Amino acid sequence: MNPDVTKPEGKLQKALTDAIKAKASEAVHTQILKARDPAAADLATIFPIPFTIAEVTTAGAKFPVAHYNGDEVDFIASAAKVIVLFAAIELRTMVRRFAQDLGITRASELLAALPVLNPQIQGAAQLIKASDQYAPARARKAAPRGAFSDAL
Repeated sequence: MNPDVTKPEGKLQKALTDAIKAKASEAVHTQILKARDPAAADLATIFPIPFTIAEVTTAGAKFPVAHYNGDEVDFIASAAKVIVLFAAIELRTMVRRFAQDLGITRASELLAALPVLNPQIQGAAQLIKASDQYAPARARKAAPRGAFSDAL
């Protein structure tokens, strides 16, 4: 069951509720905060974005959680988080590989060595920018299959 967002519990819940109320009540939105029922006549007036946040600064300790319609699932946001997570993991893997190849064991050495890699990154970024592989399907040009990967 959703918390009563008119009576926030704890500082984190109050901060989240205040932030959502401020956004929802802007003149361009004029929305209210309450549990969303798809069959409700006033559905269009209810702030539509479910949100959950947790403070996890201390490992193993209980952590405060705040949410607005936190039992709703927003798959679009979840998909975006997964994409960012995979990108972060791949970046970490690449940085570790780069450090291992150059025998780097300290962060300061890695930062000092980055100028060696910058031209390669910038060259690859231009290939990615020029490629239409990641453009929406309706906007893609007819490109030969494998053109992007072959360019790298």
